[in-house]
Order: sequence, then C-alpha cells, then structure tokens
Amino acid sequence: MNKTYILLRFIYMYKELLFHFILGGLLFSSIYYIANVVEDPALSAVIALFPISLFSGFIIKKVDTCQKYFENSIYVLLIGLLLVIILSHLLKMKKYPKNILIGIVIIFWFILQICRYKYIKK
Repeated sequence: MNKTYILLRFIYMYKELLFHFILGGLLFSSIYYIANVVEDPALSAVIALFPISLFSGFIIKKVDTCQKYFENSIYVLLIGLLLVIILSHLLKMKKYPKNILIGIVIIFWFILQICRYKYIKK
C-alpha cells in the first residue's frame, strides 16, 4: 500500500472516531444537565438509555454479523436490566453509599459480561 492511501485512510478513521467521541461527550453532558440541573430523573434515564445498540446496527456492514450482534445484545441487556433492578432495590434501602453500590454493580456487570462472552458467545 502506498503512503498516501494509508494517510487518507487514517484521516477518515480519525474523523469518524472524533465524531463518535464528541457524540458520547454530548450524551454524557446531556445526562448530567438533565439529572442535576433540570432535576428530571425520568428524562435523564431516557437520554442515558438512548438505544445506541440499535443504531450500531447501521454501522455493521454484514447482515450475518449484524444479526449475531443483536442476538448477543439480548444477553448484554438482560444482565444490565437484572443489575439495574438489584441496584434500585439496594439504593432504596439507603444502607450503603450510592457510589460504592454503583461501583460494585459495574464490577459485577464486567464479570458477568466476561463470563457470558466466554461461555454463551454466539
């Protein structure tokens, strides 16, 4: 491959990555603003759970890969839903610090996702 092609490909990839990075920053900033300034937890939940997993289907080129991606997404979403339900109940108890509980749930999420990936991967 010649150097010009590699450079152009890098620039194109950099622009795409920068766009996705900015989009993620806008999403997190919106969640922060709606939850903490506007103080609307229902709307901030809607923004936080924006179906990025569905939009990701647009950037997956092969139909078979996309279909398998959505099948695997079901497991990821179910694990996330289960952990959010558990976290919600633990927060209602007001027995432990919020950030500690969230951190523990995130660690469990990673552990469960790694196990799912190793043993249930399709």
